[in-house]
Amino acid sequence: MMIFNEVVLKGMQRSDVKQTIVYVTQDEMCRAEDITKQTKVIIIERIKELLSQFVVEDIQTNFLEKLSLLENKRQNTKKDDLIELYYAVEKEASEQENIRFAVQSDVLEDDDYA
Repeated sequence: MMIFNEVVLKGMQRSDVKQTIVYVTQDEMCRAEDITKQTKVIIIERIKELLSQFVVEDIQTNFLEKLSLLENKRQNTKKDDLIELYYAVEKEASEQENIRFAVQSDVLEDDDYA
């Protein structure tokens, strides 16, 4: 049975169905296991660490607001929600690294022509 947005599977809403993640490489699996075995406090610390490296402040602020909401309700926040936010921040962090590299390269090129 395929799962769509509003499908009920064995009496459960799609959002309640536990999804199994399949990893392509051993490295992906180790990285995922590393974060999933951490406590909520450590996951929050790692998210903050990644966010501190962001170049674009608007994006950083957006993620900080999401983290703040989860952090304020830490007792009721599911660990899976923090892990999901961690992966989103981690993905954006790689984009931020590309932006940082592009900005540095542009600055270096400008210096060469000066």
